Amino acid sequence: MLAQQPTYVHGHVVASGGPPLLGAQLQVLPHGPRAETDPDGAFTLGPLAAGTYHIRVRRIGFQPDTVTLKLPRAEQDFVIHLTAAPQTLDPVVSSALEQDLPRVMDRMREHLGATIFGPELMKEFPGIGLDGILARDSTVYPFMVGSGGGIS
Repeated sequence: MLAQQPTYVHGHVVASGGPPLLGAQLQVLPHGPRAETDPDGAFTLGPLAAGTYHIRVRRIGFQPDTVTLKLPRAEQDFVIHLTAAPQTLDPVVSSALEQDLPRVMDRMREHLGATIFGPELMKEFPGIGLDGILARDSTVYPFMVGSGGGIS
């Protein structure tokens, strides 16, 4: 009796009803060969001897799946369909100015708060006045120092 040659399984991973998936990860469970799909969703997995295998398939944005593969198989192309499972992420709000100048933005927030909460700050710093409070940080508001003008 002749021993069978190991088989390489060729296939594709696609979105259910959609395009091929780049970057899907496949692994023969529990510790078998691994593969990753190319831009066409194609993969090659092996070498595998005749038998039954469970293959885990994962890709971000899709529900992971485990498929069963029996070798030898008659079909040349093994197609795996994944179901989309989009994740809703919390929004991140940022500006280019904030990314480039975080210290300046922190000071602007602090001084904007000083303007909005001026009456409370004036209670906290009696006799100084809002102009004086803002003038303390001359690097952000240089026009406030000795200008004689003010913010009301």
